[in-house]
Amino acid sequence: MTREAIGQLENKSPLQDSSQADNRQSEIIKEALEMLKEVEVYNTLHRAAIELPSVQTPSQIKKFYEPVMDMEGVQIANQTQSPEKQISFDLPDFSTKEKVTGAEIGSATHELMQRMDLSQQPTLASLTETLKQVQTSPAVRDKINLSKILAFFDTPLGQEILANTNHLYREQPFSMLKKDQKSQEDFVVRGILDGYLLYENRIVLFDYKTDRYDEPSQLIDRYRGQLALYGEALSRAYSIENIEKYLILLGKDEVQVVKV
Repeated sequence: MTREAIGQLENKSPLQDSSQADNRQSEIIKEALEMLKEVEVYNTLHRAAIELPSVQTPSQIKKFYEPVMDMEGVQIANQTQSPEKQISFDLPDFSTKEKVTGAEIGSATHELMQRMDLSQQPTLASLTETLKQVQTSPAVRDKINLSKILAFFDTPLGQEILANTNHLYREQPFSMLKKDQKSQEDFVVRGILDGYLLYENRIVLFDYKTDRYDEPSQLIDRYRGQLALYGEALSRAYSIENIEKYLILLGKDEVQVVKV
């Protein structure tokens, strides 16, 4: 090392070293903050795509894009208490009686419809035997109105199903690729079709609903989007455009079949 270089090192103060280190540290912090800012801007621009689940069910899509309703038909969005409403101080029920939910009844009803032998006209006796095979509690079985289900098979749609069991598909899972309009990202829709009749140039799609309701139009509005997804999946799978869609409403004393 030359005498000139040695002199420069000897003349360099500790304060200069500290100042240079502080400047370098400030530059690193500045770069880090700039990177964080860029990430925040990117996340804001693409938030819809970031939050989009890669796999969704028709029910999830319905809840996201339509007014939120629970399966008992009570609106829970924007719910406010009326000034006239009296506050209840009823004591909770501590009895051992088993509580039955609408979801349990719906699930058991779907399983019953799947297990039914449709090679012949169902009877109350055959339905009773089939109900014993349903994986649920006795309390739930007691809530299922077998006479109402039998009445469905006296309707035009029920008769068509019985007469065309060779065209019948029940509890069929499906997957379909969709594009989210907000984020323009692809995601997979997965679900299970209650049933459909597959003909050469048309498909008859049907879906059981046990929701309580006042007017059929309530459930038509609620499930129109869901049935549209089912119909689209069938149309794309079989290259058939003519899709008839029906709701089989079991939430009142008498069964109703409505076209959607």
